[in-house]
Amino acid sequence: MRKYIFTAIILISIVLAGCDTNAGTVNLTVNETNAEITEVTNETIHMNNCGSTGEVKQTAEKSKSVNVEYAGSFGVDKVVVNGEVSAKYGEINANAKKIELVAPAGTNMEFNLKWTENTWIGIVTSQGKDGQANYKVSVPISVELVGSQDLGCGTPTPYKDSCSYQAQTDLETITNILNAEANAVLQKDINVIKQIYADNAVTKDAQSGQTWNSPVTKYQELFAERDFQKLEHFALQLVKNTGQMAWVTGGVRGHDVYISSGQVEDFESDTRSDHWTFEKNENGCWIITALDFNATNVSFP
Repeated sequence: MRKYIFTAIILISIVLAGCDTNAGTVNLTVNETNAEITEVTNETIHMNNCGSTGEVKQTAEKSKSVNVEYAGSFGVDKVVVNGEVSAKYGEINANAKKIELVAPAGTNMEFNLKWTENTWIGIVTSQGKDGQANYKVSVPISVELVGSQDLGCGTPTPYKDSCSYQAQTDLETITNILNAEANAVLQKDINVIKQIYADNAVTKDAQSGQTWNSPVTKYQELFAERDFQKLEHFALQLVKNTGQMAWVTGGVRGHDVYISSGQVEDFESDTRSDHWTFEKNENGCWIITALDFNATNVSFP
């Protein structure tokens, strides 16, 4: 009889251990260091409509964003940290701000935008862990078109010799570059692709293993295959930044049409499906040196 009682006690202990709801729990503390700061950033958008007989429209848009960067070896999943920060600021009004840009037929337009945002800055710590996470929550207040010009169809888009997308922080600069990439895909503007990518940048489909050793080749194939009506990058996270190199994850969503079949597609990837690598060139400008897409389950960097 004692044998059965002893066995039952062991089984109950195992069940109770398996039901420990606190197992693996991470205790995070979110401390705000700067509240509701007004920030102004500039963005340059190019729309090449030289080969068209009709006007082309593009919408520039920003919505509430949460960006997290690690300082030291924090050892907590960024998704968990992002969730804690998002919960803290969940009640803040976060209406998106947008502006429609129009490039008339036969023009190569450059638009200069001024974005005004409210930002909240702080740190996240975890009991018993070294390092910390620095966060920034941004909510757009307004967007203004401060200038535009027709560069002319005989004038190529400026090429890597000026930091056209420079902003106050590296992440904001990189965000501007990726917004330019999305606009270039919408407009099928290979000149912008040449501007924002290194000539030997490598692009890889992590799912199929296919690799392109030239961004021009990759995008020319994409332009020939699909027409995009909407495309945007979202949930951009600066994973690591040495000052000379930066690694960024994010997702992509949009609406497109396959040219050969006419198939229409709405798509949205995982928030960490795209892995972007950036380096500063000889002029001190951030440019894209590598992109792995469909790479959610790939270690990065």
